[in-house]
Amino acid sequence: MTVSINPPNTALPSRRIERWRILLGRLSLRTRVRGMMALVTVVSVLFVVLSVTFFVYRIEQDVWRARQQEAAHGATNRVEAFLRQVEQSLMMIAYLDPVYLEDHAETLPTLLEMHPALIEILRLDGTGEVIASAYNTASPVLANTFTIPQSSWFLAALQGSTYLGDVQLDANGEPYLIISAPTHDGGAIATRLDMTLLWEVVNQVGFGETGQSYVVNQNGYIVAHPDQSVVTAQTIIADRPEVQAALTQTMFSLAVRDTLAADADGSRPSPPEGSETEWRGTYTNFQGKMVQGMALPILGSGWIILTEVTRSEATSATQLAALTMTGSLFVLGIVIYFFLVISLQFIALTPLEIVRNGAFRMGQGHLDERIPIETQDEIGALAREFNHMAGNLQQTIKETELLAQKANEANAFKSNLISRVSHELRNPLGGVLGISEMVQLGVFGPISEEQEAAMSQIVVSAEYLTKLVGELLEQSRLERGRVALDITRFDPQAVIERIVKISQPAADEKGIDLVLEADDNLPSLVILDQGKLEQVIANLVSNAVKFTQTGEVRVKMQSEDHEYWSIRVTDTGIGIPKEAQDQVFEPFRQVDESITRQYGGFGLGLSIVSHLTALMEGSITLESEVGQGSCFTIRLPYSLLGKAQTKPLAPEDVPAHVDLTAATHPLTEGVVLK
Repeated sequence: MTVSINPPNTALPSRRIERWRILLGRLSLRTRVRGMMALVTVVSVLFVVLSVTFFVYRIEQDVWRARQQEAAHGATNRVEAFLRQVEQSLMMIAYLDPVYLEDHAETLPTLLEMHPALIEILRLDGTGEVIASAYNTASPVLANTFTIPQSSWFLAALQGSTYLGDVQLDANGEPYLIISAPTHDGGAIATRLDMTLLWEVVNQVGFGETGQSYVVNQNGYIVAHPDQSVVTAQTIIADRPEVQAALTQTMFSLAVRDTLAADADGSRPSPPEGSETEWRGTYTNFQGKMVQGMALPILGSGWIILTEVTRSEATSATQLAALTMTGSLFVLGIVIYFFLVISLQFIALTPLEIVRNGAFRMGQGHLDERIPIETQDEIGALAREFNHMAGNLQQTIKETELLAQKANEANAFKSNLISRVSHELRNPLGGVLGISEMVQLGVFGPISEEQEAAMSQIVVSAEYLTKLVGELLEQSRLERGRVALDITRFDPQAVIERIVKISQPAADEKGIDLVLEADDNLPSLVILDQGKLEQVIANLVSNAVKFTQTGEVRVKMQSEDHEYWSIRVTDTGIGIPKEAQDQVFEPFRQVDESITRQYGGFGLGLSIVSHLTALMEGSITLESEVGQGSCFTIRLPYSLLGKAQTKPLAPEDVPAHVDLTAATHPLTEGVVLK
């Protein structure tokens, strides 16, 4: 634990909080109240605006979800119906006997006329031979006997699967789609589908000003879009997050799709329980627009249809409501704010200002001042209390002045008494000590061994009393401000070595080690009061030796930084309890009465040390544990002529002798020249 005699460092808030506290403390109550009212008004307006905006936003989103869902389901049903018609036509041809198709060659052309979306249709046997075909273009694409056996659509049909291909372009750049299915006799039927009708279905799906729909197949290709150039460019968006999420969430297994696609009543089948057939999200689409999107699967195809509306249109009502509410409530808030300010000014602020001015006058010493407020509210009660307090203070001040006068007289009497008694004791003690030493030396004739032992005891007792009287005189001078600094330059190591040597016999007598250590960086010269430093170190070392029975006393000098150096006096003595560490630097205080009885003294040594250290602009700290010892650290400047030293002082840097008095030293205000 560390105890400092300097003003204690109180726990302060963080610098930021402290700056705010200081800033707010500079503002008047009127300003703070108005600021608080403005803050409350703004917060209230914001709360209402956000609440209404959120409510409008929820309603608007529900409306847009309903419109988007209606458009998506409508588009999905149309596309499913379109694909179902094509599939039903293919299945009808698939179940016709090949011989019938050869005998009735008009069957397939008639089917093309009935379904304008079919460009070409082809009936094949299991080897890829064309049984019957029809087309309404200049040249067929599917009926190529060289490519049929290796075609994906033909191989898928032979394996018993329905094939739905990607969008392709013919020689004229027209997009088409190949659909194939297996037949009952192990052959295949395939058709080339015109995408124009599918695009028309997508174009018919519209909602709002920016709403659009487009179809994406299982490979990520866009197969239908209001902008035909997107399809003809064979745009693939398989790597888009929204497409991956929609395909993952909405796709059914092939078996489930086949089962659902088998329902031919024209209604949309219900998905299996637990299946999520819709996907929603807000994202930036492949065209770079921020949109709200919804995806639905097109059953029996592996496709999904995405319906999108731009985010700005989907939140336009919310934005309009927010702007309208903000403007309206802002105007209303200003009106309410000024109404509250005027009301508060009349009800509270003006009376409080009168009370403040009256209290200020009282604080300036005009205790006959009275606050002219006689209302029955809290402010009136406060004014009456101030008036009552002023009257009581007048009486208390008179009584305090009388007590202070008596206390000052008593303190002056005590100091003068101590000074006079000490002076009166010092002269006889000096005489007793001098005569006793002369008797010991045989000046008055030879003495016996018993007499010499008695005289030695007298000398020791006289020296002890002389020391106590000296401490009393020193404490008296410190209390009366009668101590001046005698600043000289000197070698600190030499001074402290001399003090340690003086204390060495006492340490040797008790069998303890007295060790001196010096830092290599310690300056060779300092500018301080040598006598005061000797007195401080002598007190600390003698105390350490006195209170140490075994072990050691260690004195260490070291350089702290460019301005300060320190002396640490460490012992292995009895230690100081925690509760007593903040009292040992007070005059006439020791740890307890047993210390006084065992070791003697008035308890002035550490008080004098702390005063002299502070006088030399230094500090002292204490670290101690009971039974483990104590460590006193004195921290002093290199020079009392200025603390901006960046290197050890040289003799030519300072005058040989400086006398600091009240005129030049802030810590000796009121002292007289020595």
